[in-house]
Amino acid sequence: FVWNGDSQIFFAMVKSLEDRINAETDTKIGLVRAILLVEDSPQYYSKYLSMFYSVLFSQVNQLIEDIDMSELDKLAKIRSRTKILWAQNYEEAIFLFNKYKDFLTCIISDAEFERNGVSDKTAGIRFLEYAQSKYKILPMLLQSSEQRHAQKAHMMGIKFVNKTSERLMSELKSFITHSSGYGDFIFRDPDGHKI
Repeated sequence: FVWNGDSQIFFAMVKSLEDRINAETDTKIGLVRAILLVEDSPQYYSKYLSMFYSVLFSQVNQLIEDIDMSELDKLAKIRSRTKILWAQNYEEAIFLFNKYKDFLTCIISDAEFERNGVSDKTAGIRFLEYAQSKYKILPMLLQSSEQRHAQKAHMMGIKFVNKTSERLMSELKSFITHSSGYGDFIFRDPDGHKI
């Protein structure tokens, strides 16, 4: 992790370790859902994980406030929140995808990371193509600092975000909130327009 001036990084570090340890049990027994992040840059995964946990915990807190429940029930609800699985290379991404594919709500992947121990500019695209071949309706997002990957993402029918964009964090937050069902429930017509 890289210090970026936000104290949330410490919370993200602890939660990331907890998720790595508890994901297998929580998904198998509690049917808990997960988000798969594939990112090898400490600069980016430090920001992303802090923001992801902030979004997930604010959603859980909102649910707890809206419903009258005991402290034990509140603790169980917090414990059953979505887990964040994090991979730094192609092999880890494939392993986590194959192990948790039935529990994933979305995948967010960088375009370039190591594959077979060597930096591969298309590892993220190869990974997302593999994931699509196994699970077609799973929301996916490709992120890269190279805009040329946007066309490939479009051809694959997945979202793209440029890592150099000033709106990077808000676009990622929007993707998680809307594509993965963590925001308000909204009825939409077949064209995607709000009803």
